[in-house]
Amino acid sequence: MRLVKAFGIVLIIIIIASCKDEGVNTIGRYISEDDTAYSADIISASKKINADPENAELYYLRGNAFYFLDQFSDAEIDFSTAIKLDSFNALYNFKLGDCILNMDTSNSLRAMGHLENALLRKPNYYEAMNALSTLYIARQDYDKADDLLKKLSSNLDFSDQAWILRGIIKKEQKDTVAALAMMERALQINPSNVDATSQIANIYLVQQNPLAKSYYKKVLALDQFNYDAYYHLGLIAQNAGDYDEADKLYNQVKSLKRDYVFAWYNLAVVYLLKGDWSDAMEHAEQVLTYNPDHDNAWALQGYIYEQKGELDKAKKLYEKALGINPNNQKAAEGLASIKP
Repeated sequence: MRLVKAFGIVLIIIIIASCKDEGVNTIGRYISEDDTAYSADIISASKKINADPENAELYYLRGNAFYFLDQFSDAEIDFSTAIKLDSFNALYNFKLGDCILNMDTSNSLRAMGHLENALLRKPNYYEAMNALSTLYIARQDYDKADDLLKKLSSNLDFSDQAWILRGIIKKEQKDTVAALAMMERALQINPSNVDATSQIANIYLVQQNPLAKSYYKKVLALDQFNYDAYYHLGLIAQNAGDYDEADKLYNQVKSLKRDYVFAWYNLAVVYLLKGDWSDAMEHAEQVLTYNPDHDNAWALQGYIYEQKGELDKAKKLYEKALGINPNNQKAAEGLASIKP
């Protein structure tokens, strides 16, 4: 029996020694200094970790290197190890929460827990306040969000963003008067804030206020590559019956963001209204390459075939649209019009 016990002890010592010889890190993730699959920054950080595997800051730094490479799952492992070694560090909790949101927004509860931990450990952590208030808004927990945003608005670096988020809360609560006032407050603080200008333009667009057009133009003066502003100006032109201007603006959207489905579909409608069936069909087909379940694109194609007298094709396309969305009125009306 003593011999067996002695053998067991020797075996354990051999295993431990073997692990140590291979450089295995039993605390966090081990990455060999000779692993060519990783960048020089990751290898450099790993070398430091392997020499000092209980140093939380080293895991955080490597996690940060992964984070800036958009390798969020790798970053999460290192941030989690840093927290395991130093659970009271506000920065580590903030970075892990932010990392989780970048990986999977559906995992918001876990992210929220780490962001709340960051604020518990550092009550004036404004970056964490900003991230957490945004998360609260997404979860429709408006009172919690507004409590944080009131504090955040006192910080010069975040005050304009805080007023925008407070305005978004008011907009979600259907109080557009208060929402507009808060967006304007953000612009008083920072006249170059594109988000505030866009939010005001969007509210005016819904209200069919002519000021929407001037605000979208202000957005483009601040950001000439803002495809959303071009799209909404195209929508305004289309609704006003200025199809040539709408055509130009929607094509500008396509040049900036090729897969902007709304621009492709609206161009199909514009070409249809201009009597250009070929371009209308081509754009509707492109919509379906991006989104095969776009029922309106199927219905639009059905309408074109109906106008061309190809009723069998039209019928199939209308039925396709209704199979996706039984409430598609254009498809239902088209189908009813060609059925005997």
